[in-house]
Amino acid sequence: MGNMKSRKRAAILILISALCLSGCGKEVHETAFTDSIAPEDYGLEMETVPISIDGVKGSYVFLYMTDDQAIFEDREDLGWFGNTETRAFRDENGIPSGENIEHWIQYANDSKVDAFLTGGDMIDYGSAENIQTVQKKMSELTMPYLYTYGNHDSYIPWENTFADTDETFLKVFKDNNCEFQSLDMGEFYVASIRNYQVDGIAQISAEALEGFQSLYKKGKPIILICHVPIYTAGAEDLRKTLQNEYGELVVQYDAGDFGTVNKSLLLGEDCGYELTPETEEFLNLLTADNSPVVAVLAGHLHAGWSGNLTDKIYEYVGQPAFLNQGALVKVQGSE
Repeated sequence: MGNMKSRKRAAILILISALCLSGCGKEVHETAFTDSIAPEDYGLEMETVPISIDGVKGSYVFLYMTDDQAIFEDREDLGWFGNTETRAFRDENGIPSGENIEHWIQYANDSKVDAFLTGGDMIDYGSAENIQTVQKKMSELTMPYLYTYGNHDSYIPWENTFADTDETFLKVFKDNNCEFQSLDMGEFYVASIRNYQVDGIAQISAEALEGFQSLYKKGKPIILICHVPIYTAGAEDLRKTLQNEYGELVVQYDAGDFGTVNKSLLLGEDCGYELTPETEEFLNLLTADNSPVVAVLAGHLHAGWSGNLTDKIYEYVGQPAFLNQGALVKVQGSE
């Protein structure tokens, strides 16, 4: 009789264990981030960017920075760029951006953010020393990171070429993929897509589109990072502001012996250039009613902006990191 009761108790315990394994014991992620670590102590200023996602039960905090434009070497001849002394991007105290990157890394590690996200142009041009140094700095992070491809990161101005296929350069990207990368946060994804091409025009490549489509089909919410801000009718005020400031949405620069180089300011329809089929497909997917994308983080403009691309998608354009400006992206569920 006693053995029969023991067997029943054992069977009940096994059943309870099986049920818990199937879902009742799932842990809710709670960020380890501590706001007792003041960014001001590191010479940084952080804006809070709240993102609410339906169904998310945990809490997450990411550090987002873009456009540090760091230079880690002294070089007299940068071709049409000039030289490192004239090129150096400095903060209000005159400190060049190549020196402040240490502060970003240390603050991220000390505050225990869940991931370190960049919006592109971490370095000002793609020399071997700049690339190797930024790789070393990023390797010091104690959390996952996404390094977004900008228009400066691989550009070699004295040759008017790009190092975007260089194996050393690709090592800084997750899975050596500069076109599309993602972090699985369990309840949602954070992804980075390259949207700036070597001709100076903002477009989406076939490889980047394929990566985006694959993640898109999984159905989980996506926070998407890209260097060039995305334009829709919801961002009309941004488009008008840029057009008034620059005159055109594709700016041309004198590149000396190389002629002129293009720099598109926005990615979207009516932005001064013709979109490729891949780019059109990307934008159609992004803005579809059933799109899993909930927010876009961008940079490129060296000026901040935020607004809604659609009634479901928020876009945040970050201030430049060379001015010690960044953001804490705080993700939680909708109330």
